[in-house]
Amino acid sequence: MLMLATSLVAQPLRVGALTDAVLERWMITTTDMKPYAQLLEAMHPGEAEAKAFEVLSAAEQDQQVKAFLAANKVYDKTTLLVKAQGWQSVGDYMRTSAQIGNAIAAYLHEDIVASLPAEQATAMRDNTDPAITAVPKADLEFIRRNIASIQQFFQTYSTVDKKDLPRI
Repeated sequence: MLMLATSLVAQPLRVGALTDAVLERWMITTTDMKPYAQLLEAMHPGEAEAKAFEVLSAAEQDQQVKAFLAANKVYDKTTLLVKAQGWQSVGDYMRTSAQIGNAIAAYLHEDIVASLPAEQATAMRDNTDPAITAVPKADLEFIRRNIASIQQFFQTYSTVDKKDLPRI
């Protein structure tokens, strides 16, 4: 569900400011899209594929997502789900997911680094994925303010058993 980028080069496309409304739409859509989560993750089975995808424009990403979902016969279903929450496309939702995911990872990373001795903290910072270190402070602050509701969302999301999900 979370796509990470590399530095040079591949920073995730920034969708916009994270707001309470965006987070709420993302939570609803993520729950609605759960039956398709593994399929979407399979779109980029390796790091190289994910990096290549991230350097594309939003329009190029949307074309690839559309082709992938159409080939798997779920384009219409997934598009209806995301459009019901106001996203322009599945790719639009995925870009916001990446932005929120990277911000959550940055929040968690910051928390871990703060608890380490200085030498270990420096080593960890030096080896951190650039997509995490590039998270804007505003996104990090947004996650910090909303971490309780995000944690509650993930607890609820993880309790849905696969047998309860519709077949795709």
